[in-house]
Amino acid sequence: MAEIGGQDIVLIDQWPGAADYKMSIPTNGFDSSREGSGNCVTAPLYRPGQKIAAYNATGRYPGWYTCIYLKFVEGSDYAYDLDADPSSDHGIVCQISLADMTEHLFDDTVVSWFTVTTDVTNGCGTLAGARMTGLGMRDLSGGTDSTASGRTGEWGWFWCGGMCPCSTLNQQGGTDYTRTGGQFTTDGSVTANGELGVVGSGSNGLRVGGYDFSLPLLPGPVGYSMVADA
Repeated sequence: MAEIGGQDIVLIDQWPGAADYKMSIPTNGFDSSREGSGNCVTAPLYRPGQKIAAYNATGRYPGWYTCIYLKFVEGSDYAYDLDADPSSDHGIVCQISLADMTEHLFDDTVVSWFTVTTDVTNGCGTLAGARMTGLGMRDLSGGTDSTASGRTGEWGWFWCGGMCPCSTLNQQGGTDYTRTGGQFTTDGSVTANGELGVVGSGSNGLRVGGYDFSLPLLPGPVGYSMVADA
């Protein structure tokens, strides 16, 4: 099984709207679950789709990055919690499909443009529907209502663009992709200085892979890799 470190990835921001370069990052960092951070709440504390840009001064490649405020959903159709462990197949999220969004168009408590899931099989149908992606900054668990019309979820911050945000996160340990040893599981196709895509893991989740330009329905590369996976 191949892997690539989070510090060796640069993401392409595919979400609409400009990042705010003057807005302060949440109290205790983007990955905090403390009150005021905006994570792990069912009522948003920030504007849905809010983007904050910040500068990462540590790690192999210092530079700017962007985080976005999104709603994570699970339940009967989306059966998996968000896991901030990068080696998990449920740490990468994708925007839900247009078909599912349309189904709940007037139910803002369930689905909106800024709703994401880890479940590519039920959440997107195919990756062609996963037009925009992000990487979870904090474990999130949505509602447990088993009815499709009653899905609820939690809001949180997601890394969506630029360098790995090492200097503004506080989670520790080898499972943190901003630290040495934090690794994303890949499909073994990532090349040095190559384009990255998202691929199904076989367990309704997502992994990092080399972007396949022979599949025109995919939304485009989600980022670039500094090194090959190993």
